[in-house]
Amino acid sequence: MRLRDLPGDLSKGLFWLSCVALAFAYGVAVGNFQLFPYRLLQGGWTSFRTVRADLRTALGIQPDWFLEPARYPGAGVTRYLPDQTAPGLTLVSGFFDGGNELRLIRLDGSIVRRWPVRFFDICPNPTHIVPERLIPIRDWNVELHGALALPDGSVVFNFEHAGTVKLDYCGRVQWTVPRMTHHSVVQSEDGGFWVSSRRYVQGTSPFPEFDPPYHEETLMKVSATGTILDEISVLGVLLKSGLQSSTFAGNPVGRQVPPF
Repeated sequence: MRLRDLPGDLSKGLFWLSCVALAFAYGVAVGNFQLFPYRLLQGGWTSFRTVRADLRTALGIQPDWFLEPARYPGAGVTRYLPDQTAPGLTLVSGFFDGGNELRLIRLDGSIVRRWPVRFFDICPNPTHIVPERLIPIRDWNVELHGALALPDGSVVFNFEHAGTVKLDYCGRVQWTVPRMTHHSVVQSEDGGFWVSSRRYVQGTSPFPEFDPPYHEETLMKVSATGTILDEISVLGVLLKSGLQSSTFAGNPVGRQVPPF
């Protein structure tokens, strides 16, 4: 019996059931074999989850970007054993009292000095962050990562992927490095600093294995006065050292993916 010989309602029902079955089967194939439009759906779902998770932060309602359930009860220093610790002061960076802040504290948690910092007060026009979609929406969308206290009472720190800053003892800005610096700030023997950074490669790629655009990780030498003296490509060092097999592990050459 052919489908057109069946009663009208039954034939329509079988037709739509077949369409649903085909759609379901193709959906399974998309998920298992990453067929079109797998990447579009994956990107859309990721964007939706990101917006949903950061909505209250973006609207200035609550800094969810920084909030996590407390692991232990209490606040501040909850276990103070001075005979089991090294003497001296400790520099900490984090989110305190509604904003990013660096604090110099004693072992008992009491504060010697505090440096509240707001990204857009220090970097009101962060055009160095590229592509533009990565520019934080508000101060609650950027964190501190990497900080160093100096003997004269000044501090050097990174806004994560958003720039390096030096403040004096009173919190006045001494200099900024408007680059996408991140993670570590290490003082060198000559008084300058080594800072992790990245640059956005577009147009012609210095590495034919990769198609731009992508972010390239670098090590940046900064003078004691905030001048960039040198910048070394991490990827370039790895390739010149004959570490191609380690560099491309999991990312076969020829795929249009960023190196990091």
